[in-house]
Amino acid sequence: MPRGTPSALAISATALAAEDATTGTAGLMYPAGFAAAVGLTPVVVPGLATPLVLDQSRCKARVAAAIPDPAKALRKRVVTGQQQASTGSAQPERAARKTSA
Repeated sequence: MPRGTPSALAISATALAAEDATTGTAGLMYPAGFAAAVGLTPVVVPGLATPLVLDQSRCKARVAAAIPDPAKALRKRVVTGQQQASTGSAQPERAARKTSA
């Protein structure tokens, strides 16, 4: 049985925007936003498939989305700069090269 007081709505940006844009005969159904209309603080979580309602006072840590395959998803970038004398540009020319983490 659930315990606590609902205080936040974890939802994807797409789902929240769609719900916030819901209209009725008088215009927007939720002028201040869906989460505010139901008394919750919206927390946007990219790619979240199913919205979650949670009690923020019971959360002891920050939650991060998992990376399915860290070896493929994480990369280190090396950026080198070199002044372009021929154009007189103050912006350095940047060459990025990918290396495995």
